[in-house]
Amino acid sequence: AANMGLLLVIAIYIKQLLRSQSTPNPATWLIWVVVCSMNTVSYWYVVDGDMGKWLITCVSTIGLFSIFCLAWYQGKFTALNSLDWFTAMLVLIIGYFWQTTGDAVIANLLLQGIFLISFWPTLDGLYSGKAKEAKLAWDVAVSCYVLMCFGIFVSWNENSWYELAHPILNGIVGNGSVALMIRYKARTRPRGITMG
Repeated sequence: AANMGLLLVIAIYIKQLLRSQSTPNPATWLIWVVVCSMNTVSYWYVVDGDMGKWLITCVSTIGLFSIFCLAWYQGKFTALNSLDWFTAMLVLIIGYFWQTTGDAVIANLLLQGIFLISFWPTLDGLYSGKAKEAKLAWDVAVSCYVLMCFGIFVSWNENSWYELAHPILNGIVGNGSVALMIRYKARTRPRGITMG
């Protein structure tokens, strides 16, 4: 169910992108493409090769890569600012530590930190009004990762605490923070004055 929902998220986001309802941040999305690729590899070892738990990371990576390429081709990305560059540099530093650990569980936990940091440029863009997003894709994404957590609970083992890091930190907290920011900006947006 989580994987099917994630395919729906990808389709919804592509539709939003084509309708100019979303202006993705290039730093966030590039980080996601790179980190998701690493996460897909390391998560396989975290879940001990459980295809059902691992598949959502694979679907996510393919979807993010597709959206990144489409946004690039369509020229839909926002401009990069100093925060975006700082975030990218921070990710590279953490990525270096990821490469030097050699432990799949520690590496995967470090990647979740990168995921959380990568949401910051998108949140900043939404808050400052330089970017826009529609909430539906983000809401459905949160729901998919909640379902992934249920899947982990159903087949609980000694690694399950580590397995939960990805869906909770990246899926629920990260995507949820964007969904909340979209709602916050919608509430605080000045309303037009009607004459009558």
